[in-house]
Amino acid sequence: LVAISIFIFTSMVFILYDCVSERRQRKVLRVAKQSTKIVAGLFPQVVRDRLFKTEEDTKQEKADRMVNAKFRLQQFLRGDGDGNGVAPSASETAKSSSIAPIAELFSETTVLFADIAGFTAWSSLREPAQVFSLLEALYGAFDQIAHARGVFKVETIGDSYVAVAGLPDPRPDHAIV
Repeated sequence: LVAISIFIFTSMVFILYDCVSERRQRKVLRVAKQSTKIVAGLFPQVVRDRLFKTEEDTKQEKADRMVNAKFRLQQFLRGDGDGNGVAPSASETAKSSSIAPIAELFSETTVLFADIAGFTAWSSLREPAQVFSLLEALYGAFDQIAHARGVFKVETIGDSYVAVAGLPDPRPDHAIV
């Protein structure tokens, strides 16, 4: 009777553990699906493919690059590369590489990188509250203008402001917005 009770108790603990574990796995899967949707909405297919590569794919790519680099180096040292012993240009190297660039061309797009000249020297002589007030006022004004003109604010880092016009929807007036 004691052995049966221990068996039943142990079985109940395992069933409870299994239920808790299954619940946790469903939650992790739900978060993963949500993250995948966010990534799918933000990045083009080429970037998504690179972000979701498996570790084995990455190892194979590195091995392929090493073999390709060694081969190119040997050709260069022997003078077999292109017949004149000159190292291949960056564009030739990119063409010979098996990895496609993740950049895309957006002809009706302008990216703004704004930086305050002399900010580091100026801010080093001011109280943090003064620096914060200036940046808050300046970036608040930038944000209002960007919103009114349909410009997407990408990021602010310190005294740098990054925004883009013409993405995700192309605009013929991207450069004069």
